Amino acid sequence: MNLGFKPIAALLTLSTLAAHAAVGSGQASGTLVHKGKTVVLKYAYFIKGTNMGFPLRQVVLSTTDIGPAMAADSSLLTAGDRLREGIMVCVDAGKMLRYWMAISDQTEQVSTMFPAKEFAASANDANRIAGRLIFDHTRSGGPKVDVEFDAGLLKEFE
Repeated sequence: MNLGFKPIAALLTLSTLAAHAAVGSGQASGTLVHKGKTVVLKYAYFIKGTNMGFPLRQVVLSTTDIGPAMAADSSLLTAGDRLREGIMVCVDAGKMLRYWMAISDQTEQVSTMFPAKEFAASANDANRIAGRLIFDHTRSGGPKVDVEFDAGLLKEFE
């Protein structure tokens, strides 16, 4: 039976569609570039708890799977320390959001705030945060980030 197209064309079309499909829970798709080094962000985690009595919700985007290690931690702060290469964003800071970026096994780090409008949320509730984070802070010594992610709640710390 002739379907009117070659199988190779069908495979290319399917692979193109897969490459542009939305990321699933626990996944990230994008890059962080800092001082000429590009890292590919593949994993997304949502953790929450308190810091000095204030509620805090964080999205952690990483190059490696650090989820099991973060889930085993006993505090929000030590869980965040598991990030060796990627970016962590505090999503409850009002009109300005905070981030901490680490690359090269935390030998290079940047921490600052950015306008909340640079994060386009497609989901943001008690159990899931998803969306696209895109900004360029290279002029001030920070990273350039363009990543889409979907993070289900990994752990709520007491």
